[in-house]
Amino acid sequence: MISNFIHEKLLVWAAWNSKKLSGALGYPKECNYTKLVHSHGSIASFTPDMNDEAQKMEACIVALRATEPNLAEVITLLYMHQTLSFVQIGKRIGCTDKTAKAWSGIAQQRLLGFLNDLEAGLTLPTINLKKIA
Repeated sequence: MISNFIHEKLLVWAAWNSKKLSGALGYPKECNYTKLVHSHGSIASFTPDMNDEAQKMEACIVALRATEPNLAEVITLLYMHQTLSFVQIGKRIGCTDKTAKAWSGIAQQRLLGFLNDLEAGLTLPTINLKKIA
């Protein structure tokens, strides 16, 4: 079952993440930070698109990717490529459409839990790079 609360947060995250992917952290792709500061005269007159809620969700997605990468992949495909069906997502990750749909529900519950952890001041899981090396 899709939670409207987490669904809205994921839509905001996807919109913010699309900008981030095309230009990094809300900065437009066509010009870098130095050019923006120069064109505005000073750093004080320029404000990048820093969305606190989207950044919190990004931290939760990173935590999900560290703990349950399949769930993170489903959520990323579902929200970053909003035209994909569960059948298409399932084919991309090698599972059935029913599994992809179930994983999206589980992922939303995990993300809600991570958001609650953030609000409580807890540290989210991260990828252990020492384990990978």
